Amino acid sequence: MSKDLVLVTGGSGLTGYACVAHALKSGYRVRTTVRRESAIKEIEGAPTSQEFAANLEVVLVPDMTKDDAFLQALQGVTYVLHVASPMANKTESLDEEHTIAPAVHGTTGILKSALKVPSIKRVVITSTVLVVLGSSDSEIYNETTIQPIPPGPFTAPGPAYFASKRLAYRATRDFIASNKPSYTVVNLMPTYIVGRWELASSPAVLTGGSNGIALSSVIGGSRPYPPPGISVHVTDVARAHVEAMTNEQIKTHEDFILNADGTEGVVWTDAIKIAEKHFPEAVAKGILPLGGTTKTARGKADGSKAEKVFGMKMIGFEEQIVSLVGQYVELTEKEQGQKA
Repeated sequence: MSKDLVLVTGGSGLTGYACVAHALKSGYRVRTTVRRESAIKEIEGAPTSQEFAANLEVVLVPDMTKDDAFLQALQGVTYVLHVASPMANKTESLDEEHTIAPAVHGTTGILKSALKVPSIKRVVITSTVLVVLGSSDSEIYNETTIQPIPPGPFTAPGPAYFASKRLAYRATRDFIASNKPSYTVVNLMPTYIVGRWELASSPAVLTGGSNGIALSSVIGGSRPYPPPGISVHVTDVARAHVEAMTNEQIKTHEDFILNADGTEGVVWTDAIKIAEKHFPEAVAKGILPLGGTTKTARGKADGSKAEKVFGMKMIGFEEQIVSLVGQYVELTEKEQGQKA
């Protein structure tokens, strides 16, 4: 007999689909939302989706800024994993309409609609460590160090994304204070998320988002800005989301940083040594050209609260890279074989 029904928003993304897959494997029924009609087939065609097809439903919510955009999808739901949020990039506008509004109104909208669905017990929101991470080289940041909103207008993706997530977090806290919902709200604050993406169809797709940071040095690239050396495996992020739904230690609204490898962090170019160790044939074939120069900014985040409450030891950087690079090699060899 299936467990409760879980709504996962943004099910076609790296984190979203990992949450869908982990919830299904944990015995839950899952309804997930997507913004593109083409994403429905992408999700339904994935191996995990096909294995648990009887417990999976994919629905279209094209505009999450509309009032009650998620209300129909919330019917009958017990737990909500709100993962969906736009990633700013160089090819789309960085203004209020395209980046800020979907992040803020999507979050407050689902919280408002959840007030109308008495079956909902908890809403888990995918926030980001960037809400609490400051610029100090020495301070170890935790869940209490909330940072200010970067001022607009935005001319680069980074500040636009920071602003959208910090504004969404602030709006969530304001909503809780004003509405005192009967359900609890948990904000999960992952560091840079790394790992296999079951829906990735090509090497180019896999290199998007935070996976692109981890892969950059291995495929001979660099980044326009040095990201802090803090990361977490996507599998752990999904596990934390599902665990947060029912964890009995959480009695009220809580925030949790998700971070592996302790507070000292990692160096992104260490991925080169890991790739040489685990994938020597791919290096020899030139699939992994190495030689990238992605620099690592300082930044320390304390994820010990999450590990303690959720009872999990986060997967370390080496295994994160092996997981990701392994899939990159598989996809590249497949693509090369199709062109031959």
